[in-house]
Amino acid sequence: MNVHRSRLLFGLFSAAIAIYDPDSHVFAAEASDEHFVGNWKLVSFYSFPADGEPIDREMTGRIMYDAAGNMAAQLMPDGKTEERVTPGYVAYFGTYAVDNEAGTVTHSVAGSNFSRWVGMDLVRHFEFKDGRLILSLKEEGRVTGSLVWERSE
Repeated sequence: MNVHRSRLLFGLFSAAIAIYDPDSHVFAAEASDEHFVGNWKLVSFYSFPADGEPIDREMTGRIMYDAAGNMAAQLMPDGKTEERVTPGYVAYFGTYAVDNEAGTVTHSVAGSNFSRWVGMDLVRHFEFKDGRLILSLKEEGRVTGSLVWERSE
């Protein structure tokens, strides 16, 4: 995987934008760790280049949070592959901490298929809307991507 694509995946993983709807919106200050606990299925994953149209990343994935503060995430491109190693596959696990005041969840990476992520804290902005978890990554005050998750059965 080239450096540009690797940086793009790092910058885009777990990001999102939500349109405000007061009837179905949970404000970050009202959220608790309990809102995160469970298994979530990826609904959509978009990147937002500074100089272009949104890009549908066409990924499938799961993210899990438990009540003890552990988390794990896996994403891969939609579709089947014959390869032993899937290009674009992202997986990591560790712990998480919610900062309601800042509206962020921090994933502290204990293990990953990207070895440089081990020991890193990945900070994500979050919202809950219409029963979905929306995570976003911001760089220089700008949302660079979005991931929308729904609870899986």
